[in-house]
Amino acid sequence: MRYGFFHGIDGDPAVLAAALELLADCDRIVCLGRLVGAPGPGDAAALAQLDRADCLLGQGERQRTKDASLPAELRARLKALPEATVIDGIAVLGHQRQPPATRREVQATGGAPRLVAPLAVAAGEGATRLWRATGGLSRVEELAGPVCIGLGGERLRLDLAPARGADGVVRVAVIDRETGTLKVRERALGQRQAPAPRQTRARRPARQRRVAEEQQLLLAV
Repeated sequence: MRYGFFHGIDGDPAVLAAALELLADCDRIVCLGRLVGAPGPGDAAALAQLDRADCLLGQGERQRTKDASLPAELRARLKALPEATVIDGIAVLGHQRQPPATRREVQATGGAPRLVAPLAVAAGEGATRLWRATGGLSRVEELAGPVCIGLGGERLRLDLAPARGADGVVRVAVIDRETGTLKVRERALGQRQAPAPRQTRARRPARQRRVAEEQQLLLAV
């Protein structure tokens, strides 16, 4: 069995197509939240994944439960999506809310630790990062380099960034049970168009004394 994970599509049809292409050989696909975002042209393709993938409740799904343009049955279905679950022994946690919902994680993993064997997948806001517990959960190290590691007996946690990063690269995670490996697959998309610079009125030059104060503050930082 091969499992694929992604999150943070936000209804973007190009990102969704790229993510599904990267996960085409997976037997089971899991969306960790934010499959949909604001109403847009990618709605139909994104919502169709509710029937094809295991989807968790994320920020986008919560917002769309109040979207009157969606049928009531579909809104109720979005609202009923779980926030965390266990899939074939893999603890899968959805998008973290503040403060962290630790009780939800405990319930989803049956009381298992936050880092569980063979893997815990969690949607994160930052870069994609892989962690391993060494000598118990009190000692955790981050694994650098190519994200590919054997799963046998390891206690691992993967923080998977939104599908499309700021660098324009789409990233998904794949767990292969046969080979016992975890890999992060990626594919570059075009960079997002930079917003047009805001026009500002010309300001009078600051006094010399003010400039000196700013430089001192900068050096202090």
